[in-house]
Amino acid sequence: MLHDMKNTLALLCVACFAAAGCAGPKIQKAVAAEQAKCRTEMTKALAPVQSELTQLKTDKTDLEAKKSDLEAQGKAAQERIDSLTQSNQQLSDTLAGSKNQSAKSTDEAKKRIQELVAQKDELSQKLADVQKAKISADRRRANTEAKLMASQAAKADIDEKLGVLEAARTKTKAEREAREAKVKEAAESLAGLMPTETQKGYSTIERADDTFVVTLQESLLFDPNTAKINDEGAVRLDKLGAAIAKLDSFDLRVEGHTDNAPLKKQILTLGGFSNRWELGAARAVAVARYLAEKSGVDARRIAAATQAEFKPRQTNDTAEGRQANRRVDLVFSLPVGEAPTAAAAPAAESPVDETPASAIPDTEMR
Repeated sequence: MLHDMKNTLALLCVACFAAAGCAGPKIQKAVAAEQAKCRTEMTKALAPVQSELTQLKTDKTDLEAKKSDLEAQGKAAQERIDSLTQSNQQLSDTLAGSKNQSAKSTDEAKKRIQELVAQKDELSQKLADVQKAKISADRRRANTEAKLMASQAAKADIDEKLGVLEAARTKTKAEREAREAKVKEAAESLAGLMPTETQKGYSTIERADDTFVVTLQESLLFDPNTAKINDEGAVRLDKLGAAIAKLDSFDLRVEGHTDNAPLKKQILTLGGFSNRWELGAARAVAVARYLAEKSGVDARRIAAATQAEFKPRQTNDTAEGRQANRRVDLVFSLPVGEAPTAAAAPAAESPVDETPASAIPDTEMR
């Protein structure tokens, strides 16, 4: 049980940290689900340990009672042995005295001797039985004491493991609360930079656990079907970039998203994009490069990606929905010391186009 508990604790730690480091496409639901799963698994891991500890306490009480009972039985047996030994000696003395009176032997004397011999044999048998019972009681008492010591050792071991689990849970909770407080502070530092855009619904900030997302609709940064940051977009990114550069403990993932409307053919003749993947990727890289090269954000903390039209926020069946889907998401997350593994990536999603900045020509930036 203790070995299984250790393995469960190890798995819980991995699950908790993986959930803490997960960011990006599934941030609204995946991170919260992983955090809840972590807490549920830790509660499940503690339950059998608490149950085993309760049973050990009960067993200890029973064993201590049995030990006391066996000690009493052993003492009574020893007293009985002493009594029978004394009686046996008295009979032996009496029998010897009777044999010395052979000159006065009579039928009555012979009968008395036979009775004394029988009593002596009976006492000897009782003495042997009591001695066997005492040996058995001593053996049982020794076994009980061994079990009691093992139970106490097991209880001490479980108490130690419970202490480790409780310390880990307390530390995890404190760290999670500290991370969430840091995310809240960072999100609030960016929330007031574009009050007009936020009031009109063109920009939003959403926070979940240790990640937050700043959403900028297409019209705030780009002209339709282009990946060149316009003048108004540059002003907004300058304002945001100055604040983002100060958030040096966060990683930033710039995601370019589009609607599913077909690109116009005349755009292609003007050096446009042949599909939504290219447009989304170009916009993500343009914003990432602007923040790194114009605003001083550490380029080692920035990644650019796209999912084209395959991660809409609203339906593409209406003009309002398509407008909301044409956007750039700035996904901020606190790293946990190592990059998320492939196992931590969201499943059943369309492939993400990770495009290096060098693949986009300089003309895509302002």
